[in-house]
Amino acid sequence: MKKTLTMLAAIICCALIATAFTACGDDDDNASDTGQPTIDDPVSTQLVMSYYYYMTDDMFKYCDVEVSFGDGSGHAEAVRLDRDNLDDMLAYKVSLEADHLPAAFTLTRRVTLKDDIADLASFKYYKNGFSYAFTLYNAAGQRLSASSVVNAVDQQTSSGIAAADLIATGQLDYTHTYTFDEKGMLTGQ
Repeated sequence: MKKTLTMLAAIICCALIATAFTACGDDDDNASDTGQPTIDDPVSTQLVMSYYYYMTDDMFKYCDVEVSFGDGSGHAEAVRLDRDNLDDMLAYKVSLEADHLPAAFTLTRRVTLKDDIADLASFKYYKNGFSYAFTLYNAAGQRLSASSVVNAVDQQTSSGIAAADLIATGQLDYTHTYTFDEKGMLTGQ
């Protein structure tokens, strides 16, 4: 009987010691036993930027428009705009992603007259238009913040030789670079 009580006391003592050591463990709610990021991590690690280029019917009819974009890592891509990649409002959307901060995105639009255009008399409207917004995510993919949409749409009237001159002198071309710091704040454009 004495051996049984001693054994029972030893088991209870071991259980209490194990409970005490477990209670002294890491209380950090953001820590993950698997080393995976947790959903409530407040640190921005991913940036997604949506960018829209806008055109008019006249630009589409008389011009070739090429957009190019890069994510700062050396990767760049160029796209010639046509009916297949424009929406109903003649806008082209590109989404750029960076899985690190700081980050930089460069976007360029080049406008040239189509080779087979002989008469520009009916060319009336063009747009130097674009809009953008960006969203920050943590390592677990949870959205931390999003910017409001920034619009810069400048629709103007020009016709004939004046329009051809604007296009030939590159006045419908532009390049924008957006830089983000290590916290995901837009620091330059």
